[in-house]
Amino acid sequence: MGPVEAYAAGDRVELGTRKDRFVLAVLALNANRPVSVDRLVELLWPVEPPRTAEHAVAVSVSHLRSALATAASEVRIVRQGRAYVLRTDAMSVDAHRFRALVDDARAANDDARAVELLDEALLLWRGEALACCAPDGVDTALCRGLTDARLTAVEDRADARLRLGQHRALLDGLSDLVARHPLRERLAGQLMLALHRDGRTAEALAVYQALRDRLAAELGLDPGERLRTLHGAVLRDDPTTQTPTTQTQTPATQTPTTQTPTTQTPASPATVGAAGGPADPATLRVVLVDDHPMFRAGMRVALETGTEIVVVAEAGDVAGTLPAVAETSPDIVIMDLDLPDGTGLQATRLLLARHPGLAILMMTMSSTEAHIIDALRAGARGYVLKSANRSEVLAAVRTVTQGGAVFSADVAMRIAALAGASYG
Repeated sequence: MGPVEAYAAGDRVELGTRKDRFVLAVLALNANRPVSVDRLVELLWPVEPPRTAEHAVAVSVSHLRSALATAASEVRIVRQGRAYVLRTDAMSVDAHRFRALVDDARAANDDARAVELLDEALLLWRGEALACCAPDGVDTALCRGLTDARLTAVEDRADARLRLGQHRALLDGLSDLVARHPLRERLAGQLMLALHRDGRTAEALAVYQALRDRLAAELGLDPGERLRTLHGAVLRDDPTTQTPTTQTQTPATQTPTTQTPTTQTPASPATVGAAGGPADPATLRVVLVDDHPMFRAGMRVALETGTEIVVVAEAGDVAGTLPAVAETSPDIVIMDLDLPDGTGLQATRLLLARHPGLAILMMTMSSTEAHIIDALRAGARGYVLKSANRSEVLAAVRTVTQGGAVFSADVAMRIAALAGASYG
């Protein structure tokens, strides 16, 4: 959540080289959970690791142990088989404290308290995640979930402030966010509502038109049901779009934008406009399979926020995937390539043997030809890189669920090159 730094009793701890700081960051993101040596090597050298890679990881861990031992005795790095574990209070890590504060905000019993908690959470960010220490491209894949969670927290805060009647104070910030995230429907809806409440209805409708045109041109999609509902309400000057006269005492977990679908209730008149309308009844049910909880959490937020998509189960290994799918009967499984007890390819074959026709989308960091070919042979309908943006992921999920095939641009080019070579 900015430069990778450590402090003990207010004093900065010298962490060593860029590589040392990155190793600590990966361990901290997985605090109290083992991170395999192979995983650390893969993240440090995503293209071609040197023969001395494992030794280099061990040297970095040794440096970190020395630095932490002199600064904070309650923080330790321990060896567990072929893995390392950072033993610490998870709340001493900004990333985990951020998520805890966001969860507390969603459980708060009034919007003013939720805004206070979200302000505290967002102040923990001091720049881009893993700034100045992650290898090129790895920071995007490793921290996408955390970065998406940050933007969702900003949206949660805007919803709460809209319910508090603070639309005018939000206008400049929302305009900037919509410019930087032009396909983010929830932000567009918030800006529309703020403009409409400020008496600038024509500008609010122009925001909707610009988003609709861009979605059609870039993705061949229409705005979601919630945004269309809000658009109609603005056109009618529906009472639900007016500035609330009193504070709504609705817990954040009961708004239509909650991450946990089982706790959703229909939106009250005071929250329909802020959230963009009721949930679309035609939901897509997703099972997420990835061994990194931070990535799963970010993907859940990215998939569920302002969409008809619901994550019905998660799994972190092959063994957990099979019962998760059997118990929930999802429309699609989003599968990682590398799992602790096997591969996503093995899980895909097992799932399709038991559930023929199940839609499986492989989502991974690897774009090598061998992995792409193996995934297609195993039965995956799509192959998308974790560096894909949210709109690409949503489009891929919908396409694969409807029986189509989809690939990231880099993957598609590799497939085309392979096809050309086979006919050459």
